[in-house]
Amino acid sequence: MRPIFSPSMAKLAGLIVSATSLAACVSDTDPTDPPIASSSVAPVSSPAPVSSSSTPVPVSSAPVSSTPAPVSSAVASSVSAATTVRVQAQDYDRFNEADAMREGATAGRCSQGDFDLVNTTDNNGTCAAGYTAAGEWLEFDVTGLVAGTYNLVARTSSGLDGKRIDFTVGGNAVGTVTSPNNGWDMYANVSINNISINGTNAVIRASFPDGAINLNYFELKPTGAPASSTPAVSSSSAPTSSAPASSTPAPSSSSVAMSSSQAPVPSSSSVAASSTPAVVTPADADLAAGEASYAQHTCQICHAYKENGVFAALGGADFNINSVIAAKGFDGLVTSIADTMPKGGANKCIDDCALDTAAWMLEIAKTVTTPLSCNANELSYGLRTARLLNVLELKNSLVDLNLISESDFKDSYEYTSGAAGKSRYSVNTSVGIEETRLDKLMAAAENLSIIAAQKTKQQASCGDNCKQAFLNKAEKLYRRPLTNEEKAEFNTIFTEYTGDAALEVAFYAAISSPSFVYKSEVGIPVAQAKAQNMNIGQFADGSSKLNAVDNNAYVLTNYELATALSYMYTGSTPDDALLNAARDNKLNTEAQILTQIDRLMQTKRGKEHTGNFGATWFLADTVLGATRLDPKLTPNIKADMAREVRETFKRVIYDDSVPFGDLYGGDETVLNRRLAQYYGVSTPSNGNNDWAVTTTTERGGVLTSGAFMVSTASDAFTRPIIRAVEVRELMLCHVVPPPNNITLPADQQEALKEQREQALAAIQSDFQAGTLTSREYFERQTDYPACKSCHERIINPLFGLEDFDAYGLPRTVQNGVKANGVGVANLPVDNTGTLFGFVEPGTESESFAFTGTKDLGKQMADLPAVKECLATNTFRWLTHLPIEKKAYSKQANGAIDEQVLLSEEQEDAYACIKQDLVAELDSTNNPKNVYRKVGTLDLIRLRRSIDASQLQN
Repeated sequence: MRPIFSPSMAKLAGLIVSATSLAACVSDTDPTDPPIASSSVAPVSSPAPVSSSSTPVPVSSAPVSSTPAPVSSAVASSVSAATTVRVQAQDYDRFNEADAMREGATAGRCSQGDFDLVNTTDNNGTCAAGYTAAGEWLEFDVTGLVAGTYNLVARTSSGLDGKRIDFTVGGNAVGTVTSPNNGWDMYANVSINNISINGTNAVIRASFPDGAINLNYFELKPTGAPASSTPAVSSSSAPTSSAPASSTPAPSSSSVAMSSSQAPVPSSSSVAASSTPAVVTPADADLAAGEASYAQHTCQICHAYKENGVFAALGGADFNINSVIAAKGFDGLVTSIADTMPKGGANKCIDDCALDTAAWMLEIAKTVTTPLSCNANELSYGLRTARLLNVLELKNSLVDLNLISESDFKDSYEYTSGAAGKSRYSVNTSVGIEETRLDKLMAAAENLSIIAAQKTKQQASCGDNCKQAFLNKAEKLYRRPLTNEEKAEFNTIFTEYTGDAALEVAFYAAISSPSFVYKSEVGIPVAQAKAQNMNIGQFADGSSKLNAVDNNAYVLTNYELATALSYMYTGSTPDDALLNAARDNKLNTEAQILTQIDRLMQTKRGKEHTGNFGATWFLADTVLGATRLDPKLTPNIKADMAREVRETFKRVIYDDSVPFGDLYGGDETVLNRRLAQYYGVSTPSNGNNDWAVTTTTERGGVLTSGAFMVSTASDAFTRPIIRAVEVRELMLCHVVPPPNNITLPADQQEALKEQREQALAAIQSDFQAGTLTSREYFERQTDYPACKSCHERIINPLFGLEDFDAYGLPRTVQNGVKANGVGVANLPVDNTGTLFGFVEPGTESESFAFTGTKDLGKQMADLPAVKECLATNTFRWLTHLPIEKKAYSKQANGAIDEQVLLSEEQEDAYACIKQDLVAELDSTNNPKNVYRKVGTLDLIRLRRSIDASQLQN
């Protein structure tokens, strides 16, 4: 009979875990304090119950740690001062529901209430208002506010264009937000800025004038201005930009790359433009705002940075920022930006925009032109945290411990994970267990514990006395020896329960414990490591690395290091050989670590994990959700296309005879018989489960894969814009700015809309007649001023990828694009193109012409940007960290969405690491060496606590 789990047993299980009860590794205890036990995870308290009212809860994005640490008074003070509040859609107080029929969720939390709610996998949400109809509204009684000015940031989604939410505060209209058409469960932030709230309470209404829009939650973010000085409300529908406040001091004149003959930045000067202050210096600027302006105003498109202070000028001569400052002073540069850099209409970069942008350009020149100073005896440090296992890691771990089979893990157990970067790597730096994850983990642990108990009983033939068999498994689950306290807790279970019940309860406790569901990257203080005579290797000169570690750093224990390596290279729990190496102190030197990495990579799970790296990087599994009218694109074919990317990537990594460039420009791919028949090529494969290297004339590498081509198309036509952007962002690691219809404020959207309507009207007759190819259709509708800044050089010249259709098949002709039905047949496809800018978009002096997708792949293969992109993505996949600011995860509007920002020290150290990884690829042309090298970096074993300045909120 299944035991009834009491609250005390649930607490023992460690399931009651929340993001707030797991303390951030911010302001940790002094490393010289008494050592923390390295082999245990401190118990965590249960969270406060989830409130059903609309009273908002302060938002915290602090990373989690399994070892709670006291927070200093300074940090505590800053936390208490933060008044950003979040209101969940399901916590409405009043509503107007227009539909008589119940829609949305039919079971669980989101089925309660009278307004239609839907389940959501979006971050920090349980239920969203969905199935909205025109005229419906939700009203919230928001309390606990402080009088002042706020930005209202709404988390919305829609599968249609132009769907709006009107907001009122106290009955007064404050603005409208418009959701981008990203899909029904792809939420984005949209905002209304500078809302005045004069009291501590407010009645806020969200009305749906169009319907067909989802609302997950909205936040009120204080701007810092008192209510009495609040300007009139503006209603911007642009998504919010949440660039973090910079802690970087303004550059001094001596730190900027100037020759000794150039004048230093003047401290005072007259500025001609009345829109800027009379006296300005870099110290007056906000660098974070400047970085945002540089992106928002798409300055980097025309003025990408090159080197030695030189910025590109699209369509004009390059200019040297140092020369401008030497001749006109810094304030002269500000004036020049304010007077000559309008992007059209009211979107001129004036006032603080000009000042901040000038300072940021100066910062770029200072940062980039300073040669890297990389010392072989300098150490690098990662983040001290505890990372929640992602769903695949959790399943793999239980399967590999022979506690469950693959089929025992149900989709209903899956919980969302923290993703970062264009490729959506599951990093889980600051992901805790809130209510939704808690429910799913509880259900998974309860059901899987029954299976694990039966399998263990059969394997050990232990009858009714399976305590020792369980304890052996528990050590594998915890990835380290059990503490005496843990043994005592499990002994209590086997005392209070008997037979199958005891084994099931014990597994329930272990599978749900933070010691299992979190990967500890907490470490021990360096002083403790020295006291234990820990060996973490030597420098090239033979000196001890441990003696060089900073006193405020932490060192992963052998078992924590084994865990890190195992999940890095297999996506699963450490095996016996790796745990034995940890026990026997055989993970000390680089050679010992490389031996384990090589062994792990050759395992079945290691090869699978490596294939998943390629699939994640190139978004191969996106093809699984593609729909087409022609039934030939079956689920099996889509699954085969996703696997083709995995198999091709594994071949490049594992086969030393295959050069790295074949990942993009090879003459071979890896196919099974079914996919080869679909492609119309001959293969040596003997069946659908036999994947064989296949020589082709039209394919080769990920760029020509069916997964890439199908996922960048739709039912009606190919999507050349998306293809071009994906080439730049996924394969060259370029940062393509978001389009103007996302970034421009509301008062400029009307002008943009008019330009777009004029462009569409000009092609309407051809569109109705079906005489346009996909390329012509998108080229002509982006041929107006507001689009040209990006499309003229960065995007549209890459439309030469049109020699593959929406089904991933090669073509030389196509049917015309038509509003309804099929257009004119056999229109010739133009597959010529030009790649402008190898290092960054906008550097048009660097370019090459290509003919067709395969030719582009071959010419791209050896570009430095392609090699750097391998280093960037390998580093992210294995360490879960961005290697540089450019690699930060961003929202659709370009705002930084990274969970934890890099410290200045990390930026410098990681720049040297990137340089070393690229040099490794240059010297060997073998990406496997880059992949292996990351696991030997000091930052894997050495960690620093996350400073409060690294957190965005």
